[in-house]
Amino acid sequence: MFKEPTEKEMCLLPLVVHGVKEHTETKITSREAGLGTCGMISLCLEGEGIFTNSLGHVSAVRPGDMFFFMPETPHGYKPAVRPWKVLFILFSGCELSSIYTSLNLPTSGMLSVDGEQGKLLRSLVWDVYDAYKSDTASRHITASVRLHNLLTLMSICCTSSSKNIEADVQRLMPAVQYIKTHCGDCNLTAEMIDAHSGMSHPHLCRLFQSVYGMTPHDFLQHARVGKAKVLLTENKDMPIRIVATKSGFGSVSYFTKVFKAKTGFTPAQFRHQAIYNF
Repeated sequence: MFKEPTEKEMCLLPLVVHGVKEHTETKITSREAGLGTCGMISLCLEGEGIFTNSLGHVSAVRPGDMFFFMPETPHGYKPAVRPWKVLFILFSGCELSSIYTSLNLPTSGMLSVDGEQGKLLRSLVWDVYDAYKSDTASRHITASVRLHNLLTLMSICCTSSSKNIEADVQRLMPAVQYIKTHCGDCNLTAEMIDAHSGMSHPHLCRLFQSVYGMTPHDFLQHARVGKAKVLLTENKDMPIRIVATKSGFGSVSYFTKVFKAKTGFTPAQFRHQAIYNF
């Protein structure tokens, strides 16, 4: 039985662990739309499996290997050598997107790490598991902190396994900074982002997918939703239509649709939760 965090913890914690479990995978799993509002980190304990990331790249997963994906990220996995046993962590969080971006983590991938770094990585997975399974009142806070430690080491491992990742991140920096600075502009276009990146649109899209696992448009939507969250919580009397405009959305209906798809709440529900919990 999963011990779900309280509504207050859900709203206040930057990262939230929803469940952990040792599980035997027996079927083919394919999710073109991802796992809803949750992401997952899985550690292979026994047997072998096949993982397909959001770009369609296929990897063999052996004991000690990990695969992971963010919320709303396409992926697939299936057993190859049975029994295929994994330990998985389900997670979300109000700051998950920004944390992933700051850590330069891909939104899906596979990690096969040897040596002391690999031992530490697997140890951190079990640390999250143990924190969540404990009966302490602060278990969700402890699990949140340990999950952040795990994501940080995953970032280091992903970077060391990809020689070009830092160069790609630097090449994307002008576009990323431009999006973050101008996400509140309803008239911001793909052509404007392309111009500030110094790349063609297809090239920019390929690079965004490679580094962040999402298109420039998806990155812009995440930035706009993040801006809306700040406006909703810090300006409790600001009308929703003004929040929508200041966040870069052309209409309240479109704002509500995107916001709910990204957070699971309407803007009004999110504001109510934030005010209530504070």
